[in-house]
Amino acid sequence: MRCVNLTDDELWGAITQNTEAMAAILHLELELPSNPHTRANLMRSRSKTMNRVQREYQQYTTELRRRYPL
Repeated sequence: MRCVNLTDDELWGAITQNTEAMAAILHLELELPSNPHTRANLMRSRSKTMNRVQREYQQYTTELRRRYPL
């Protein structure tokens, strides 16, 4: 769903979820296994997830700024 179709409350909820997801990913980075191959795969996967979450976060905040310019 495009963020322009979301209500303000849905945008704020999505921003909250993305913020929590980013914090969870960062927390998981502290618990990486010692096996280098497994560690590299997990880091790559989490990096992709973090990038997606950050893009979504940016889209949501951009939409709110568009709706409510200063």
